[in-house]
Amino acid sequence: MTGFGDKSNSTHPNLNRYSPPRFLFLFSALIWTLAIVGMAFWHYHSTRTAITENARTAARYSIHKDITYRQWATRHGGVYVPMTEQTPASPYLAHLPERDLVTPSGRQLTLLNPAYMTRQVHEIADLTFGSKGKLTSLDPLRPDNSPDPWERETLEAFAQGTAERSSFSQAGNDRYLRLMQPFITEEGCLKCHAHQGYKVGDVRGGISVSIPWAPYQQALVSAFSKFALGYSGIWLAGLMFIGLHRRKFNDFLLLRLQLEEQQKESLRHFQEIFDGVNDAILLHDLDSGAILDANAGAEREYGYSKEEMKQLSVTDISADEEPFTARAAAEWRAKACRGESPTFEWRARHQDGHLFWVEVNMRKADLPEHQVLLTTVRNIDERKVAEQQAHNYMQRLSKLAAQIPGMIYQYRLNPDGSSCLPYSSNGIRSLFHIEPEIVTADTSAIFARIHPEDLDTFASSIRQSAQELAVWHHQFRIQRPSAGYLWAEAIATPERLVDGSTLWHGYAQDISARKAAEELLENQQQELQKRNTELERFNYTVSHDLKTPLVTIETFLGFLKEDLDKRDQPAIDNDVHHIRTATKQMGQLLDSLLRLSHISHHAPVVKPCSFTKLIKKALILTAPAIDQRAISIKVAPGDTVVYVDPPRAIELWQNLIDNAVKYMGEQDQPSIELGFTATDPETIFYVRDNGIGIPPEYADTIFGLFNQLNKNAPGNGLGLTLVKHIVEQHRGRIWLESAGAGTGCCFYFTLPTAAPVGGNKP
Repeated sequence: MTGFGDKSNSTHPNLNRYSPPRFLFLFSALIWTLAIVGMAFWHYHSTRTAITENARTAARYSIHKDITYRQWATRHGGVYVPMTEQTPASPYLAHLPERDLVTPSGRQLTLLNPAYMTRQVHEIADLTFGSKGKLTSLDPLRPDNSPDPWERETLEAFAQGTAERSSFSQAGNDRYLRLMQPFITEEGCLKCHAHQGYKVGDVRGGISVSIPWAPYQQALVSAFSKFALGYSGIWLAGLMFIGLHRRKFNDFLLLRLQLEEQQKESLRHFQEIFDGVNDAILLHDLDSGAILDANAGAEREYGYSKEEMKQLSVTDISADEEPFTARAAAEWRAKACRGESPTFEWRARHQDGHLFWVEVNMRKADLPEHQVLLTTVRNIDERKVAEQQAHNYMQRLSKLAAQIPGMIYQYRLNPDGSSCLPYSSNGIRSLFHIEPEIVTADTSAIFARIHPEDLDTFASSIRQSAQELAVWHHQFRIQRPSAGYLWAEAIATPERLVDGSTLWHGYAQDISARKAAEELLENQQQELQKRNTELERFNYTVSHDLKTPLVTIETFLGFLKEDLDKRDQPAIDNDVHHIRTATKQMGQLLDSLLRLSHISHHAPVVKPCSFTKLIKKALILTAPAIDQRAISIKVAPGDTVVYVDPPRAIELWQNLIDNAVKYMGEQDQPSIELGFTATDPETIFYVRDNGIGIPPEYADTIFGLFNQLNKNAPGNGLGLTLVKHIVEQHRGRIWLESAGAGTGCCFYFTLPTAAPVGGNKP
């Protein structure tokens, strides 16, 4: 086979049937000749039409000039000119009394009407330019103005509404272009023609002009010569081009033959591939779905021969059931027609009637004849069976997972940092309050539920597990949708997938109860440690403070024995007094210890109480001491509801007031102030005095057991210890503020359950 650039035309065995015969060259020359002749004729005709129109334009200009002169004369009612042999008085104006005039110098003038003037102008133009003008009418005053046959026909046409008429005429050896336009009666025309019955606006006649055709004919002949020369040259150049390209055309036919054979070979290969594909391939009409072609795979899948399938449409080989209806198939075809390439699952019908699952892909294809849809059909019956089995297996797993009090999941971390939960059991609802389908593609909803304080450690532990492929075990808090949070524990085993992502298989559960138990145990251990410490101190203090009155009693019993022997009554009374005082002190000490023990071992029974009512009761109990010292009491305005054990709350304020009275000192204006300050999230209560004050270094030790800064002061040092126990049992805290000796002091304490009047318990 020769190359495409080879000019030889004899090496290909089938070239002769494609070689152009001689008549093809002659036919091409004839077509070219006819085309040149046609263009030349069109050009000549256009030029002749233009030259003729130029002649008509000259005729119109001449007529318009005459009409202009005539209108001027009509406006002036005619003009007077000297009467000569060439211009005698018009007999057609004899009815006018002023037709002829004599000037003062004796010169005779006659009236020249517009028609008479126009006729004389035409005579001058005929002699000067060769153009001929004429005024005519169907009812002329002057017989010489009677129309010839052409003019009469034209005047009759003017009466029917024609605005202009032109034609060629022959006068001797000369050829003229005649053009005629109508005369419309004006007001000035009635001076001469009113007696004929004309009115303004009537067609009174016409004016014609004949233009010599010879100059225009000469221009046309000159143009024709140039056309003939130019188009002859183009014609000859075209013939030369056809002759020169005859061989190239022969090579083109050879190339075309080669391309046709290549196309046939490609088509044969395509047909082999088309039939060799295992999947069914269908070509069908865009709109109707009629099958135009099918491959061998379609014959195997559907059981029809290729010719039988060409008699069917795609709906004939589809299941006629919901949702696999003809309407649904038309919707898929419409998507493919819009340029989409939809892939979907379908139910197909075999020739024997049984249905099977297929995966269909449609795309629009452009064929030389028309546009069609190329549809690839793959049998997925086995895959659907496997999917159904997997679905049933997953359903069984889901049922089992639903019985587990926790969440079974798969967590996938992709190389780009995105993550998802391919599978999560229903436990995700109770744990995260999220539906499983929400996190199958994105875990942002999961991370949004993690407690902000645990989010960083949660994410970093996942990354570390992915890097080391180590088991992930983490405890974290999950925020509830309403309020609060729960503790969760998750454990998962990772594996690396081929695409570089990491997949964990794990389990998570709610451990809030366990965390609460651990916290309770820790608190109990701390409380136990605290109690043990206090017990040790209590034992030491009790053993020490109880020995003091016992030593006193034992000592004065010895003195009493001696004084009894001496019968010294004053000494006996003094001994008995000291013994009684020590006994009373021991009894008070034991009562305080029993009270402290009772408070420590019995939980308070809280209920809502008014702050002002509790203060009033405490003030009643401390009134004697207050009145004795003439202390001013100030209670801050306002009220609040406190959830406390009433007797213990009264005892709390009573001990603080008693403490303020005992350590008031020698003040001229002693005062005690009681009140509260509402803050967020707690309410702070206070008892303030202007007593002796307490050095800052003792602000914490004064709450200890039997800690008295002034040993000579009344009491046993258990009052503030009782106060602290009562506050802590109500989940509050207490502290002291004082600038030092002589500045007074203020005890602050909180009761977190306090609420404004009318409010609800938090």
